[in-house]
Amino acid sequence: MISYDPDKIPNVPPELFEEAEQLGLRIVQVLCDERDAKVGDVTGVSFFALVPFLPHAGDRIELVDGTNCEVKRTYWKLVQRHDQQGKLRYASLIPNVIAHKVD
Repeated sequence: MISYDPDKIPNVPPELFEEAEQLGLRIVQVLCDERDAKVGDVTGVSFFALVPFLPHAGDRIELVDGTNCEVKRTYWKLVQRHDQQGKLRYASLIPNVIAHKVD
């Protein structure tokens, strides 16, 4: 799932939880934005990725289109997982990796 809308609330697809568990990987949301972007600017990209470890500040991420981003910090968001009847199964912390585009 890729989004270019900075105001969109992320929604982890349910099948991603199962895929991550089967592969022994972690779900992270990556937000790569322009260095001087303001809130509401439509300049960045957001997506979920399955990773073996959490990227740290200073790490570089190369996107599919060749854009390079440098990790600035990580925020954690609580995501609730519900069954098909809407009953809460569990809550999970999903890391949100904030990065800026670099030349």
